Amino acid sequence: MSMVFINYHPKLHNLEKLIEKTRSFSPELSTVFPRATDFEVRTFKLLRDTYIDARYNLYFTVTKEELGYMLERTEVLKEITYRIYKEQIEYYNQKAKEE
Repeated sequence: MSMVFINYHPKLHNLEKLIEKTRSFSPELSTVFPRATDFEVRTFKLLRDTYIDARYNLYFTVTKEELGYMLERTEVLKEITYRIYKEQIEYYNQKAKEE
């Protein structure tokens, strides 16, 4: 996200920190992974930890319900991100035409 807005690509994989950093570009992004219920908190932590655990922990497991929820939320993130990128690039194109 920051690459499109400020030409910076952080080397960061911590989902909580990424959400925090993108909040200034679009508050909508911080709503993608709600944490109001125990299930939402658990699946967010699971998704956050998956980056490392799925590769190195032989006992790492995810239920079908958790996987379905994480895929759904990730799809929402993809759609929002695509729309925000598209809007920002269109903004840059319009500014370039004005110059």
